[in-house]
This record gives sequence, C-alpha cells and structure tokens, in this order.
Amino acid sequence: MALAGRVSETALMVPEYAQSDEFRGARIHLCDLGGLEIRDCEVTGLKIVDCYGSDVYLGGYFERLVVNDVDVTTYVEAELDRRHPARALARNVASPGDYRAAWDAIGALWGATLNQARLLPTRGTCRCGCRQPGTSPRVQGRDRPLGTGASRRAG
Repeated sequence: MALAGRVSETALMVPEYAQSDEFRGARIHLCDLGGLEIRDCEVTGLKIVDCYGSDVYLGGYFERLVVNDVDVTTYVEAELDRRHPARALARNVASPGDYRAAWDAIGALWGATLNQARLLPTRGTCRCGCRQPGTSPRVQGRDRPLGTGASRRAG
C-alpha cells in the first residue's frame, strides 16, 4: 500500500514512516502505543503527558529533558560525562594541548571500536535472525564537536 510518507506496509508488518511530517503537530489521545519506536527524528516540543508504561527508553541529544516536572538535563549530562570522560574533554577544550588530549582520547576510543569490529564475523546471522554481514556495536549518542557547547549533526 503506497501512502504519502510511508516506506512499507504489509499484513504482517506494522507501517513504517520515513522522511515524513505527517505527525507534526498531531495529538494522539487514548491510544495503545506499546512498542512504538521513534528513530532519528526531530522531536522539539514533544510532550508525553498522563501516560503510563514500563521500560521507556530515550536516547539522543536533548537540550532540555523534563521527567514528571523535574528537569533532569544536568543530571543526565553529568552521568554521561562520568561514563564517557572524553565527552567532557572534547567539550572543554581551550588550548592546543587540550585539543591534543581530546583528540588522543577520541582516537583511543575509535581504535578500540575498530578492534572490536575486526572480531566480528564477516558473514553470519544478525541478532534478528536474518542473514547479513556482521554488525558493529552501536555507537551511543551524538556528541558535540570539539570545543562547542552545542550539539551539531551533520545533515
């Protein structure tokens, strides 16, 4: 079935939307959204109010994040910096020495990622069971460019 903004839809698959503004400004009320997945989307102004569930996952860059009327942005940033110290190094560069230290830290992380990728099979079965080339571990988050306080995404 070909509908504007839809990538595919079959009797066995749920609809998938890509590069669509079909939901911009929409209001979803009294719906079961269990299993809903939103990937790589602009969500500025997204509000989820009076909803319930378990195992809710948010991942990405959010300039401000409020949960149950509590701004948790600073807490989340501090926890991510604790887990990934290169983030703070890259964000706080002020001198050539700082740039070198941040670049070295990022280079070491990238080297470790490449070493892990080299251990993956070249052909096999991926986690979903389909036959695909090996996949590399997911890179978590989109960090800020060196020396900036704001995230910028290559588009």
